[in-house]
Amino acid sequence: MKALLTAVLLVLAAAGGYFFGFGHGWHMGLKADAAPRGVISLRHLQMLEKDRVANMKLSMEGDIDRALIGWHELSQSNLMPFVNAASGLDVFPGFEKYIRTLATYRKANASPALTSEYAKLDPTGTEEGRRMIAKVVADHAR
Repeated sequence: MKALLTAVLLVLAAAGGYFFGFGHGWHMGLKADAAPRGVISLRHLQMLEKDRVANMKLSMEGDIDRALIGWHELSQSNLMPFVNAASGLDVFPGFEKYIRTLATYRKANASPALTSEYAKLDPTGTEEGRRMIAKVVADHAR
């Protein structure tokens, strides 16, 4: 009886730890990220109003590169098989449609970040970043 009670308590503790730990944290992280992303969108709108499209374009190109690098790192992770269950989202294969779109764009349009001063400030401009982008483009571009 004591062993059964211990097993039940362990299962409840694990479920609670998941909910309040990773599961809840994942969704809270997405919510917390909304404010900085909103400010970025605000800055883009302000740049559009001032016809400063070049700065906005460079920022968006960097977002594309960071998405490709992030996908590469996520897909190479040992935890990748557990991402769907842990997040409650259809990341694999559901989000691959987004990566295919980005990879196809990057295949047809070289990243300006790789040839500009921006490359010195952003990880997408490093050799490792370029390698990861090239791998995702090769694997997913149409």
